[in-house]
Amino acid sequence: MGYGQQYGALLQAIAEEADAIAMRYFRADELRVDRKGDGTAVTQADRDVEEMARAKVAASGLALDVLGEEMGGGDAKSASTSGRARMIIDPIDGTEEFSRGIPTFGTLMGIELNGEIVAGMASGPGLGARWWAYRGEGAYRNGKRIHVSKVGSEKRPSLRGLLAAYAGGGRRCGGGR
Repeated sequence: MGYGQQYGALLQAIAEEADAIAMRYFRADELRVDRKGDGTAVTQADRDVEEMARAKVAASGLALDVLGEEMGGGDAKSASTSGRARMIIDPIDGTEEFSRGIPTFGTLMGIELNGEIVAGMASGPGLGARWWAYRGEGAYRNGKRIHVSKVGSEKRPSLRGLLAAYAGGGRRCGGGR
């Protein structure tokens, strides 16, 4: 059984619900931003997404531990030592942007097995995009296969060009500096 078959339905289900939760709070008047001990932002959306993800993992029947940004669950600096796979989740990556109404945030998830990431998903509901990959099975954006660029670094688009392309509807990527 491939990693997509093993973990794909769970990751997709979490991403779907995470998107719905995030968009309920995104640009909402009732969004409250708190500060963690390290000074970084956390919102109720962060907490709600992680709680939902943990509940879905528990209900899935898969032998998965969970390491989350908001609720912990293990040593983030080293591979899991339990012998089980673990899901690593950042419920709202880009909380600062999220809290300011900037759509460049998303839910990031990975499945680690024996110290290697074998599955990953990033869902950006504010951008209407979802990316995923499973070891040995390719990478996808919104269902379309994607590949590593073969363009040399001097020809790659700059951040400015990418943002301009996004603002223009994504029709082109400029190489401006």
